Amino acid sequence: MEPGDGSVFTGFTLGLLTIDLDRGTVSGEHGSSGLTPRAEALLLLLSRRANALVSREDILETVWAGRVVEDAAITHCVWQIRRALGPTGKDILQTRSKRGYLLVVPEDARVTAAAPPVESSAAATDVAPTSDAAPLSARAAAATASVPSQVIASAVRRRRWRFPLVIALAALIVAAAIPLWRWWQPAGAIVFDPQVEMSAAVLVPPSLGWLRDTLLRKTIEQAHLRDIDVVVFQRAQVDNPFRGPHLQVRVKRGDRQTLDAELILQQGRVRIRERYRGPPEGLLDALQTLLTRHLPAIAHAPGAATDAYVAGRLAEARFDRATALLEFQRALTLDARMGDARIALAGLLFEHGRAEDAREAAQSLVPAKETDPVRRCRIERLLARIAPDRLGAAPCPRAGMVARVERLQLQDALREIERLSAQPAGAGEWLEQEDALILALLRLQELPRAQYEIERARDVAQRAGWLHAALRLQTNLGPLHMHRGERGAAAAAQTRIARDFATLGDQASAAESRVWVQRATPIVPGPGLVARREELRAIVEQARASGQLRAEIEALLLLARIDRDRSDAWRDHLGRARQRIRDARLDGGNSLHPYFVVGEVVGARRYTDALAEIQVLQRTPHPHPRAPAWALYLQVESHFWRDELDAAVEGIDAMERAGLDISASPNPCFYAWVLTEARRRDRANAYFERCNDGKRSPEQTDYGLIASARQRILDGESAGAWRLLRSRIDALLAIREPSRQEAEALALMARHAVGLPGADPRRLQAARQTVERIAAREGAGPGLRLGAELLRGALCGTGAGERCAARALPEWAPEDLLAVRLSRPRP
Repeated sequence: MEPGDGSVFTGFTLGLLTIDLDRGTVSGEHGSSGLTPRAEALLLLLSRRANALVSREDILETVWAGRVVEDAAITHCVWQIRRALGPTGKDILQTRSKRGYLLVVPEDARVTAAAPPVESSAAATDVAPTSDAAPLSARAAAATASVPSQVIASAVRRRRWRFPLVIALAALIVAAAIPLWRWWQPAGAIVFDPQVEMSAAVLVPPSLGWLRDTLLRKTIEQAHLRDIDVVVFQRAQVDNPFRGPHLQVRVKRGDRQTLDAELILQQGRVRIRERYRGPPEGLLDALQTLLTRHLPAIAHAPGAATDAYVAGRLAEARFDRATALLEFQRALTLDARMGDARIALAGLLFEHGRAEDAREAAQSLVPAKETDPVRRCRIERLLARIAPDRLGAAPCPRAGMVARVERLQLQDALREIERLSAQPAGAGEWLEQEDALILALLRLQELPRAQYEIERARDVAQRAGWLHAALRLQTNLGPLHMHRGERGAAAAAQTRIARDFATLGDQASAAESRVWVQRATPIVPGPGLVARREELRAIVEQARASGQLRAEIEALLLLARIDRDRSDAWRDHLGRARQRIRDARLDGGNSLHPYFVVGEVVGARRYTDALAEIQVLQRTPHPHPRAPAWALYLQVESHFWRDELDAAVEGIDAMERAGLDISASPNPCFYAWVLTEARRRDRANAYFERCNDGKRSPEQTDYGLIASARQRILDGESAGAWRLLRSRIDALLAIREPSRQEAEALALMARHAVGLPGADPRRLQAARQTVERIAAREGAGPGLRLGAELLRGALCGTGAGERCAARALPEWAPEDLLAVRLSRPRP
């Protein structure tokens, strides 16, 4: 009913928002809705057509006044509304693929205005007689007004005692009905479609861990024999948002003689519940009977290969991935045609960072040869992650979604994810979809929306009892905070996640999160590095013991970063990382780790060695979609610091010719500086726009700041250059104990400020003292030591420097020809 037609219905209360249709306003808990005007207009349109589909054409016509806008504009407004609505935002505002949007509003969400007061009998005598044409409410009011007030009062007194009695009786009926409903369930059956996934949780006291394994093994075995995948959850559910059925076995109390347990199999509104009291072996029989009665007929005969596969899946559920790999390999030895074991083996190898081994394991999986569309899609979903080059022209939608993210076709991927999110999904499909969505948003630098999606998906997983998925989704907080330059927040989040993974028993994932903590924690030269080295060595051992190759390589690279001043240790760490890469055949596989090694060589300012390694990598075909961008970025950086500007610009030209996404590259701000020094002003300005989009960390934007200052210097506007650099220098000087990277940035800013009109000698002197103090400590690294030398040399003779004696630069300094040239005292 439209507002303003005499109805007492005025709007809705949805989640955390109140929509007032009479006034055309949207408000939140504390007044403001937090939505943009365009998003508010969209929400009002959907509210006026609540529970009805609103097409995109209608939205454009009403909210955008018929103007042509990209689909992303509507999608962004929808995201804002869902975030403002709270955790149930996606349930309230639903997407209908290729059709539009639907705002689902239950009856109890309606807001009604207070009814007008009934006038007294004295006033009612002045009411005019009503006609048949008068509204029904007006005729009822006139009839009531004609009844003597004494009669009305008497009727009220007679009925006053009846109302509480009715309420009490209804409460008794409800109280009696609830337990009856819990024990008596309507007739129904668990219905499996061909692509369904089943979830299961076995909850037992800690002393009965052996029983949990036994019950899980039986569940996995019976499901596998019926071609059903099982996803294991860790806690009891609040609700099950996934398409498949959920099995929960809960042992409330018991010992080795007697158990008190319940078994629940639920899908949608169908809920089968059984109580059990007796010996432990009887519970296993009760579970077998429940599954046999309600699951589909057995499709495979049990055998030795099945036993090995089930043992592998059980090891996975315990997070014992090393055992799981051995069992899957044993299953394939017993039956080489066992596709489920091959899919599980390839997926687990890839998860551990052994990309080439995963590709080899999946070599015999050819989607085109599969006649079963469900199994074909499972293979395509696997190949989309580990070997996207082997996908056919038209993979199933979920495989296509993953492949688009891997190929950096991010906007296309977001549209596909939005379409798929409108369809019910099994637990594994849902997690795959959420991972793809969050990764796409992070790569697009849409950080507020990425944070919302991480928190929303985490809440869904927690309510479902899937703690491992909730933690896995939260690992995205590390890169999210790092993109924002919030290193402390990234380290704190990953520390908590690593602890929770370890509590669940997943040591491999705990090692990865511990690596993230070390990556996010700045290197502060000094005695604290002893503890950092010990922590990283422990991570290397934990990662190797749990089979997590990726975490092991990255921990070795972090050790190398700390030990750049210790040549022998540095070479040893890099040599071990290279060996692990060769062992896993990642030097030509779908992995960026060979480029991370070259990045450390560049960081150690060994540019000639880095360029030689880049040439080797470029001669090897590499399937990773970001490999060309990384190779060219490292090439540009090496040539730039060697003062080979033409070669550096050629690297940027090659990126542009290849159509690589510069915004997603390691640092477009650096390209702005390269093109500024090469006197390519117009092109430099284009990169400034990407650099200053508000999505870069301070470590990245420092290069953009230097580029802006250099442009002013080259244009003869040096005074403006000092104003640009001064605020950053002050911010770095305010840090009580700067890290290596912050001290390097201070040296960079200060030495470019020397000689500028208006430059404050006291600030520059304070910068020199800070830089030299940190550079004198263990672990300063060649970049900071060179920065200290160049700053001292630039200040010599300007009145701000004290020591002007000639000092030889380190042996590797001749490679930094550009830094040395730009730091010479200006006339």
